[in-house]
Amino acid sequence: MSNYTMPRYFQNMKVLNVPAAKPNPENVKELKEVEQDIHARAEKLLSAGTPDDKIHAKGQYTALERINQLVDEGTFCPLNTLYNPEDNAEEKIGIVSTGIVKGLGRINGKWAVIIASDNKKMAGAWVPGQADNLLRGSDTAKMLGIPLVYILNCSGVKLDEQEKVYPNRRGGGTPFYRNSELNQLGVPVIVGIYGTNPAGGGYHAISPTVLIAHEKANMAVGGAGIVGGMDSKPYVDLEGAQGMIDATRKMKNDPPGSVSIHYNVTGFFREVYAEEFGVLDSIKKYMDYMPAFNPEFFRVDTPKAPAIQGEELYDIVPRNTRRTYDMYNVLKALIDGGEFMEYKKDYG
Repeated sequence: MSNYTMPRYFQNMKVLNVPAAKPNPENVKELKEVEQDIHARAEKLLSAGTPDDKIHAKGQYTALERINQLVDEGTFCPLNTLYNPEDNAEEKIGIVSTGIVKGLGRINGKWAVIIASDNKKMAGAWVPGQADNLLRGSDTAKMLGIPLVYILNCSGVKLDEQEKVYPNRRGGGTPFYRNSELNQLGVPVIVGIYGTNPAGGGYHAISPTVLIAHEKANMAVGGAGIVGGMDSKPYVDLEGAQGMIDATRKMKNDPPGSVSIHYNVTGFFREVYAEEFGVLDSIKKYMDYMPAFNPEFFRVDTPKAPAIQGEELYDIVPRNTRRTYDMYNVLKALIDGGEFMEYKKDYG
């Protein structure tokens, strides 16, 4: 297609004509060292925790493996990998992250925000700061108007840190509210669920648009404290706990939260798959159902490569923030063909 709207304007735009940046090998070296440091920290953080082979021995894949299977090759753009607002320390709670892997990625050609429980870290448990990181993901989906996709595998809250997990306006309950808000705005929330997800582990997906489960998944909002509330005693003692254990062993019905209950009775799980990747293939299917504009509808000219290679930004943007640089040179590395018509030039 070559006939576009307003060709006299959009196909005859001025091309930025500014002096090329001078080579700056010192700046290139400094910036690449910063990048390498960030990359090394991210690699160390993502690989830490339960070794991959032990995850595989459980019949599972890691969060990153699931993401890479879900997204179009080469499109995953990590976000907030090193974000740790509560300064979680390994010697304190066992991990130095918020326990999730998050980013933007294309799924069958359509962009989505993707959040995966990091099952290498405490089986994906809720830890301090995780809720805030989750909300950064839902905020991104809200602002961009693109689906929010969860790959949920959460063992629940780290109990001795729950006072830092649940309370406040950006605490553990807020993702539940945010998912409902996204649904009302017409922004789909699609969840693939693996593993056991007790109590707080279910908050990620308690109000999704579509929930797809692995056959071994479980999601039960309950625990000894809640069950104990049904007893005449105002607490759960050793005798009461043993009674619950014995009753569970004798239980003939399917336990609450199981696939058979949520698929056959409550209808909470829309689809169930025996294979790990079957869940991800189903997410792809539902992403295919999402309406999307054809780019040709908005296109005003044939796409072109930027006027200069992005690699030249190492010479242009100084590591020293007190030094000046030419923003027009930056634009040449960002916009098609270096074509740029400044709006209200010299105005004000």
